[in-house]
Order: sequence, then C-alpha cells, then structure tokens
Amino acid sequence: MRILFVAPRFHTNQVEVIRSLVACGHNVWFHVATIGPVEDHSEIVPHLHRDSLASRLLIRLFGRGVNNFWYLPEPVSYWREFCTVAPDVAVIRWHNPIFCWLVGLYARLRGCRVVVYEQISPDLLAAVWSRGLMGWLRRARFQMRMRLLDAAWMTPLPGVAPLPSGGFFVPFAVPVAPVRPRPSSAVRLLEIGKFVPRKNHLTFIRAVAEIARDTPASATIVGECSTASHRESLEHARSAIEELGLQDRVSIQCNVPHGGMSAIYDRHDVFVLPASAEPAAISPLEAMGHGLPAVVTDECGTKGYIDEGVSGFICRSADVHSLTHAIKRAAYLSEDPATRDVIAGVAERRFSGDAFLKAFMAMLDHRFGLHGATTRAGMPMSVVASPKTRTPV
Repeated sequence: MRILFVAPRFHTNQVEVIRSLVACGHNVWFHVATIGPVEDHSEIVPHLHRDSLASRLLIRLFGRGVNNFWYLPEPVSYWREFCTVAPDVAVIRWHNPIFCWLVGLYARLRGCRVVVYEQISPDLLAAVWSRGLMGWLRRARFQMRMRLLDAAWMTPLPGVAPLPSGGFFVPFAVPVAPVRPRPSSAVRLLEIGKFVPRKNHLTFIRAVAEIARDTPASATIVGECSTASHRESLEHARSAIEELGLQDRVSIQCNVPHGGMSAIYDRHDVFVLPASAEPAAISPLEAMGHGLPAVVTDECGTKGYIDEGVSGFICRSADVHSLTHAIKRAAYLSEDPATRDVIAGVAERRFSGDAFLKAFMAMLDHRFGLHGATTRAGMPMSVVASPKTRTPV
C-alpha cells in the first residue's frame, strides 16, 4: 500500500510508526512544513516542497508561527508531486489549515482515502465540545471537515470518553528492547525534555536534591538546545545544579540524536517527565519499551499508557513533593529484577510496532473496507503491502 503522511515536521513519535510500516512492506512518504534541528531520518527522508508566493506573503505579514503555520506548497507543482506519489491513504496531522485542506482536496480529487490524525484525547475533545456556543461550533467544524474529506479520525491518546463517530484509537509505536537488570542499589534517574520552562527541569533538580539526602541517586537530563530561549533555560538548570551542590549527582546532555537514545535508556533505572501542559510525550513510552518505570505528571497526554504501580506513577504538575514521592516509589519498584520484564511486556502488548500496525490496519479495514495484509509477526491485517521503500519521491 502507498501511504502519505503529512505533518508539521517529522517528530520522533513517528519514527517507529514509519519503521513498522516500511518493515511490513508498505511504500511510505512523509511531507512536512518544516524540518526540525534534531530529527531521525534513518528510515525516511521527510520532504519539504517549495513554498508558494501566497505562503511567503503570509509569513511576511504574520511570521512563521509554530511549525511554519502559514506554509503552503506551490499548488501546481505540488499537485504533480501528489499525483506521482499516488497514495492510497493520506494521513494528515491537522496542524495548518491551508496546507491540510490543500492535501485533503488533492486526496479527494485522486480518490485517496483520508485519515485525519490529531493528538487529542477523547476526554479533552468531549470537554471542548461541551462548552456552550463555542463547543457547538467546534463540534460542527469537526463534523464538517470529516464529511467533506470522507475521512477517518485517529488519535494516539487513550481516554475514558467515547470516540467520535468515525474515530479510532491507534497507539503510538516504540521499539521494545531486551531488558537489562539494575546493576546496583544506586538508582539512576533519567529526564528528557527540550530546555523550555514548561518541562520543569528545575522541579526535577529540586526533587533530585531531596532524594539525594538519603539515597545514593544520580540523574541525567537530556534535552534539545537550539534557540536563544533554550540556552537561557539551560543556564537556569545549570545554576540550580550548582546552587544545590549536585554537580557530582546531575549531568546534562544536549541535542542527543534520536538514534543514540536507546543506549541512554539502558543506562538508567527510572524515567521522569515532570512537564506541565505536555500534550503527547513519546519519551515515557520509549522508556517503558526499555523496561524503565516512568513517572509523569497529571498534565501529560500519554499518562493513560501508564498502569500506575505496575509500569510507573503519576504525580501532580509543578509539585516538588509529589514528584519526589513518585520517583521514590518508582525507584523502589525498579529494585525488583522482574520489573523490567513486566514493563517491557506491557509495552509489547500495548504500544509496540506490531500493536500500532494491528490497530492502524484494523481502522482502515473497518472504515474503508481495505483488507488482506499481515504484520511482521504474522498477525492477520487489512491492507495488501507493496514493495519496500525508504525514501520519498
């Protein structure tokens, strides 16, 4: 099958998704509005088409915004490229109205199936739909878009509220690695997040200071630092480490390539993401794929993947005491040699590459009646695969 992904950029949460589809024999392309400073292009090279005159004018008037919000490819040449790719399915991460609607229009003209992909939980969707007139307008806009595109809707975030009509939960995908036992009693903590205030690096550092009073703990902070504001937050973190006397306990690594993260997960015992307003973090799932218990806040969109007390713990956002308590519980959990096997088993069942493939193909089968393929593990799937490719047209 020929699958086109359209997104603001090639986020790390798509790496295993693409790897799984390619390994299964599908032809995959990835079109983006921008290319980020730290991306893993080992499986696919995302394509950024030349922008149009209208796009350049909009950017001049309003600025690029987040993820090049006003990007619009040159329509005529992009139509030719779309016809060359000739996708059977277009998965559109809804981020930029003019770019997304253009792709949706071209898909309809070509008879291509459309999947609208949004990283929003059913609970949050139900909440924003229930707020008076604005909620009704949001629901009407959502339903109009789905009808005009004749699309399926897909989210990787679990929730309690029912999915909308034509909606499907399709999990993130992460590699599940062979687990390694904890080598000593000194717990090794790992935190990942770009250097911005909402990641709450300072809260984590203060929690480490509390834990270090009576535990031989160490910590590593891994984060992206590519802008002036990132560098400012990085300096704040370094100052906090020095002020609390943690120079021998806490280390910082910047701009680690995605391909180098597996070895870092293997060298640690507990993963921590203390971020606030975190819509859809993939790093807790990657950590669990390596058998690490994960600690996240109640504002993390992927907290629904954690079985509390089994694969991790959920704490209150921006609360040092709550974070410290959760980390201590996770550290105690990691002392059991069987813990990593249990957590990796949860990851294999719920958000591995094969778990993604099973749910993704079942969605296409249920919504569009496509059928006939198998996964790498030989499970019945829904779409006939075509020869493998790793690069876009």
